[in-house]
Amino acid sequence: MATDHDDLTSAQLESRLAAVADLRQAFTTPGADLDAITEELVRFIRHTVEHPRLSHVAPAKLTKRAPVALAPDVQAALTILADCPERVRARRLDLSGLDLRAANVSRGQWAHSRWEHSDLHDADLSGADLRDADLKWAFLERANLDSAHLGHANLTNAQLRAASLKLVGAEHSCFWGADLRHVSGEGARLAFADLHRAKLDHADLHGAQLPYASFNASSLRHAVLSESLLYFADLRESCLDSADLSGAQLDNADLCRAELRNARLSEASLRGCRLVSAQARYVDLHGSNLAYAGLGAADLRNADLRGADLSDAYMFKTNLRQADLAATRLDHADLHSADLTGAWGLEAAQLVTAWIHPSTRLDPELAQHPAVRARILATERRFD
Repeated sequence: MATDHDDLTSAQLESRLAAVADLRQAFTTPGADLDAITEELVRFIRHTVEHPRLSHVAPAKLTKRAPVALAPDVQAALTILADCPERVRARRLDLSGLDLRAANVSRGQWAHSRWEHSDLHDADLSGADLRDADLKWAFLERANLDSAHLGHANLTNAQLRAASLKLVGAEHSCFWGADLRHVSGEGARLAFADLHRAKLDHADLHGAQLPYASFNASSLRHAVLSESLLYFADLRESCLDSADLSGAQLDNADLCRAELRNARLSEASLRGCRLVSAQARYVDLHGSNLAYAGLGAADLRNADLRGADLSDAYMFKTNLRQADLAATRLDHADLHSADLTGAWGLEAAQLVTAWIHPSTRLDPELAQHPAVRARILATERRFD
């Protein structure tokens, strides 16, 4: 190994490439000390591309760094490490704090490895096994992570702006505070993922599988989540202004205090979800299923609820002024103190199927309708 080490530190690229090739051959030699070879390769990579101040460089400055082709000797060393046996990988390869711009580590075996604070923007990690990898604060802008395996990986505060995450498998992974703006993540699998306080503005997650995922206090302005699975997802205090969730499955999701202004949820399923105190002016909910939903104190002014199902919904102090309620189902919905003044398309035949209280605010012509008055009396008897 002494000769290999001398050649790896040579000033000549050809000598270094030859030394790396020798290490590749040694990797396949029966009885070879794989741990020593691995350490030699990691030491060589670190000596060549270590950036001791990457952890102190602001993401905005990293973005401005010009893309470069990775040195061929470093790329060759990475290719060898990508095929490490399981027992070597279990020792957690330490590739943290390295300048690995445009590296190709696709389809590599990187489970349990460490990449924190490394610069991997424009890198190819497609199909890579990164399960349980540590990618905290890693810079992955425009990186290709298509079909990568990121289960239980830690991407806390990672920078993934404009990265490609199509069909990525990231169940139970942590993206706390990560920057995922403008990512392409169609069909991504993120069940139980932690995206607390993550930035997902303009992200494309069409058809993504996100059950039980946590988006608490995250920003998803203009994000595309159409046809996605979000049942039991935690979206409390998240910002979904102008987001597209049409056709999404949000059954039993928690959207308390979420911001949904101008969001599109047409034909979405929100059965049993909680929208308490949600800010949802001009939201498009036409044809959606909101049966058994909790809408207490939600602001749904000017909302489009045409043909929506609000059966058994709890709507205490819900603001529905100027909302479009044409053909909306209100069977057994509790309208205690709800404000429906100026609602479009609302008819007495719809109201008499709901629980209407004296505190429910209606336009005079509806409030004085005989059937509506009779229903108010029946509601008083029912809840006394």
